Amino acid sequence: MTENPLHSYKAHLDCVQEVLNSSSDKFTPIGMEDTITNTLNLSDRSYNLPERDTWILDSFKTYPDSQPHENKSRNCIYLEGSSKPIGISPWNQINEEHSSYYANQYPVFHHVGIIDREASLSHRPLPAKCSFSNLAEGQQYIDSKSQNQISISTGTDSHDVSSNTPRKLVEKHQVRKNSASIPLERGKFPKPKTENTSPMVDNSLNENMAVGISKYKEIKISEGSFSKFPVFLRGINARNFRIMLVDFLREFHHEVSLRNLFNLLYIDRHPGSGSNSDLKLHQVEKDQARESKNMGLQICERIIEQIRGPKFEKGVSSFSVGRSLMSLINFHEFFRTFLALKIIFACIKKAGDFSSSDRNLPKISVYKAYYILCQRLIREKSSITSSVNESIILGQSKFGQLSKLVHPTLVLKRLGSRGKSKFHYMDTIWNTSIVDEDVLKLVDLDLPHLRDYFSNVSKNIIPTRNSNSPKSTLLETQKGFVSIHERQSWINIHVSLGKPLHTFCDISHKYPLEYCPPRCWDETPNQVPNMSQWAKDAMNGSLKVLNTQNVHLDHLIEAFNRGSCFDEKEVNFCETFFQAMTVLRDASAKKEMYMHLYLVILLMIFPMIVSSDKEVPPASKVQFRSSMNTFIHTLEAEAATVQPFDEDILGTFITILRMMIRVNELTSCKVKPQSKDRILREMIHDLEVAGNASMGGYSSRSPLEETFINSFVLSMHAYKFKPIDMNSMTGDIDTINNVCALARTIKNSVIMAKTSMLMLEDKSIHKDTQTSQDVSYQVFKTAITIFHEHILADPLIRKLPMSSITFMICNMMKTMQYTSFNAFGERDRDLSKEIFKAWWIVSSLLHEYMNIVSEVVALSETLRRSGC
Repeated sequence: MTENPLHSYKAHLDCVQEVLNSSSDKFTPIGMEDTITNTLNLSDRSYNLPERDTWILDSFKTYPDSQPHENKSRNCIYLEGSSKPIGISPWNQINEEHSSYYANQYPVFHHVGIIDREASLSHRPLPAKCSFSNLAEGQQYIDSKSQNQISISTGTDSHDVSSNTPRKLVEKHQVRKNSASIPLERGKFPKPKTENTSPMVDNSLNENMAVGISKYKEIKISEGSFSKFPVFLRGINARNFRIMLVDFLREFHHEVSLRNLFNLLYIDRHPGSGSNSDLKLHQVEKDQARESKNMGLQICERIIEQIRGPKFEKGVSSFSVGRSLMSLINFHEFFRTFLALKIIFACIKKAGDFSSSDRNLPKISVYKAYYILCQRLIREKSSITSSVNESIILGQSKFGQLSKLVHPTLVLKRLGSRGKSKFHYMDTIWNTSIVDEDVLKLVDLDLPHLRDYFSNVSKNIIPTRNSNSPKSTLLETQKGFVSIHERQSWINIHVSLGKPLHTFCDISHKYPLEYCPPRCWDETPNQVPNMSQWAKDAMNGSLKVLNTQNVHLDHLIEAFNRGSCFDEKEVNFCETFFQAMTVLRDASAKKEMYMHLYLVILLMIFPMIVSSDKEVPPASKVQFRSSMNTFIHTLEAEAATVQPFDEDILGTFITILRMMIRVNELTSCKVKPQSKDRILREMIHDLEVAGNASMGGYSSRSPLEETFINSFVLSMHAYKFKPIDMNSMTGDIDTINNVCALARTIKNSVIMAKTSMLMLEDKSIHKDTQTSQDVSYQVFKTAITIFHEHILADPLIRKLPMSSITFMICNMMKTMQYTSFNAFGERDRDLSKEIFKAWWIVSSLLHEYMNIVSEVVALSETLRRSGC
């Protein structure tokens, strides 16, 4: 009978051990401290080898060439202080000797590749006693050393596994052919059939190590998965955060449920929402409680924590302008983008072997499915106010951009008959676990009908899910929704028109009876224009209310009127504003107090916005716009902190500030100096053409009158208002007469504008003064002066909603651009370009100005109605 190769190899190792012990400089192989149990993670289970063979296999580790204390040869070792090599049998030969023997004993692990070939010699001294009487003692020593090393490296208990544990090696295992197939349990192996078996350590050690591996797997996967994203997070900003979210969700979207992600984004961030109790009550989908699902949510939480940064601290210091790019990310935009990307990943998938009719999805249907899923999630949570509902949902254009990021290779083709074709995603099908039958039925509705559908569905009829409910799909059918067959009963019901989310103006707001421009139109060089009497009265009323809340802005207003508001040595506009916001927040002030603060700021800067370059030099305007942009970016970064309970009002305020910056930039636009006089004359000519009826035409009205009448009818239907009592016997006749009267008012206003522009030309001729290069601003100033002094003086005009007036004025300015474009071929090419540019600037200025002044007037009127 041949000698057991393992015994001879044991003797060989004892020889090496004696040599190492006899050396003055002690060395120990690093690999000896790692038990083979740390090396094997098979499939979803962790197995422990019998202790005897664990010691043997662990000794198979070789020495790398890169160690400074080794010779290049694998057959000898040079120790420090000694030039004499120590002869050792080739490791490959030893491995080959025992390969066949070990393959017979443990066919499961044969050719698995568990031998570590990266062992090295370490300077750590060996303990005094390194020889063991049997293999069991050696195994106990190795286990104790490995457990100590684990606790030091990971900070876990002694049963955890070190952080360098390799991943799973084998998925399925098969016992020897001559043995029965028995399923392997966690942490156990079938005992080898050998005659010479050494004493074994208690089996409880294997069970403890299995528990440690289980604990380690959860920590290792979580930390390892998140470790891929710090590279993205360090460079993330408002422009590239969508790409980071796509990369994250592409790998982990299946590990995070849609409902759990929605709770994390929108429920946990609202104080008093009861999200924690809600999670405990409903258990957030029992089938989602697996380790991988919880791990995905933990990674999401860590990403959101990184984006949010340090928590808000009271005081102005937390609002420092010099913030990182990550802090400038809009939380609202980040959250709704996160949710939209998750739905895009979840609701559609690549088509398999399906019929051709199932392989293409209409692009609009995918957006409607996203809209429906968002509405379902919103209506499950009563803590989300109705004003936030629509702001969570992206528009079609942004949703399409995100879809391209998620599915860049998706083919988009237009299918259908002529006039009825629609864009379709090719080779794409629904994920029916998310998009269930009820969602598909609602997808058949048009978007306006969908909005009406969800606006008529009360949150109270949505059933509350309890912990006893059976497992279901990710979004179970909500029986509280109105049946698809019953929708005809409410689709045709008139739904009262509400105002859009980001505006203070609705159809109930009309211009006041008094003269309400934002500034006085008298020009004083190098001085900020004065506020009008209406603006002063509105500001003083709001200042009195703010004084009751210990918010004082008089010093800021005085500095702004002197033109030194952004001089930090005198007063810091940004710091003063945030200090006022902090005072209101700490006092738990009502939202009307914030609105008073916004009104004061808007009225204060409005004269600067519509000032000329003579009143405020262009360089000062550039500094003003730069400071305002910095202020807006800081305000957006702190939006959820400074006014956490109503972000829509703050969002409207920021929108108005952005419009003001655009107007201020357009006021400095100039034409070429050599053609400024000619441009003014040609613009007067265009005004005559648009204001006069064509000779020999079928209509006696001018193009501007026709445009006004068409715009009036369109706005009347769009905003659903009636300028007179339609219940009277002569309602239709009175409406026609009133519309014609309003058209004549507009025509007279155009004549007055032409006269004022002629006066500008005569002034430059007779008084030997040059026409200013800001021709567009001069025409704009003339137009808004006539608007406030004459158009709004008409009692019929004052009965119209401000939104309707803005719509009609903007359409009339489009007519002026159309008139200028028609004369393009009759003029010099360069002159035509300059004239068209000038009309475009005037139209843009009027459009933005009308929007801003209507918002400011509506905000003032809203506060007056509230009585606060």
